[in-house]
Amino acid sequence: MEQSVDIRPYVSALQQRWWLLLGGALVAGALALGVSFVLPPTYEAQAFVLVADDRQIIQFDPRIETVEVSRPLAAYPVLATGDPILSALLVALGPGSETPQSVAELRDILSVSTTNAPSLLTLAVRHRRADTAAAVANRWAELFVEQANAVLGDQSGEQADFYRRQQAAAEIALADQEQALATSQATNRQRLLSSELEALTTQLNASLAQRQHTDALLRDLAALRDSLALQPGQPLAGDQLAVLLLYLRAFGADQPIPAVQLQLDQMLASPAGRDELIAALDSLQSTLESIAAKRDQQIEAFQPQILDLQGALQVATAEETRLRREVDLAAEAYAALSRQVTEESIASQDEARGLRLAGRAVVPDQPIAPRPWLNGALAFVVALAGLSAVTLFGQWHRM
Repeated sequence: MEQSVDIRPYVSALQQRWWLLLGGALVAGALALGVSFVLPPTYEAQAFVLVADDRQIIQFDPRIETVEVSRPLAAYPVLATGDPILSALLVALGPGSETPQSVAELRDILSVSTTNAPSLLTLAVRHRRADTAAAVANRWAELFVEQANAVLGDQSGEQADFYRRQQAAAEIALADQEQALATSQATNRQRLLSSELEALTTQLNASLAQRQHTDALLRDLAALRDSLALQPGQPLAGDQLAVLLLYLRAFGADQPIPAVQLQLDQMLASPAGRDELIAALDSLQSTLESIAAKRDQQIEAFQPQILDLQGALQVATAEETRLRREVDLAAEAYAALSRQVTEESIASQDEARGLRLAGRAVVPDQPIAPRPWLNGALAFVVALAGLSAVTLFGQWHRM
């Protein structure tokens, strides 16, 4: 069977000593109420500081990315209660009987808190004088805004100066590259080499065309000679005409050489026999082969000249391309830095960035401590609970 606990002795003990319990609680409450009225009041003054973010990011050149800097909000409360700011606040307050006399005393009466919006900081100061609490809170907020902006706030001015120095260096580099290009152009033989190469190429193409024409004549001449050698009897008038046309194709409107001219005169003066036509063709073949050999020499002479000109032209073109590319790169760098200087200059003039004093502290009219009636009530409840616990423990010990 389960044991049952009889609470009637405990209730009886409390009933027998109710006057002692109530009297003790009333005495404790009265003492707490009296002490609270005697203690000096404590006032709290609050100043508000706003951490303002950038409203927009200005970016003129996509090649230089503007990174949005997120300010470390958690660092501000630590900075606000750090020794540098508190030391400066102590000096700003000056000596006085009502003001703190050390950094440790200052730290005891100061507190920093954030609301639901982390960007809003509350700087609270507790002091026994209401006007002193408000004065300390306002001076503390001013110093905190000033030093926090210097340490963690906007640095666009320094960034603009940095880009201005880079812009000046880029401008000098651009001028040097442009001067190098101008100096190179004064001695650049690219156009002269191009003209010489074009002229030699034209001559080479003409020689190749003439060489092909001579080869075609030699093939037709060989075919006609073989036809005459195999033909019996006297040659036909058409054969003599074919030989004449071959001569005309070979020399065209040019003046024939004397030996060829003499053979043409003989063929035109009287009908020529087969042997005479073959001899004329052999003479023409010898002349054409001599001409072909000269064309080959000319073609071979053109090749090294053209190759040398091509190499020199390529070197000159590559040098000009390199210099122009360097000028273009220097110009792009200068333009990009110029746009960045403008961007940073505009950004540095944005007054909505960094920390701002959102609200100054006013002199409080009601103290936050002590609260006599609350202290008396709490003392009464605590004393009553304590005396009841002692009574119940004594009853338990006697049983």
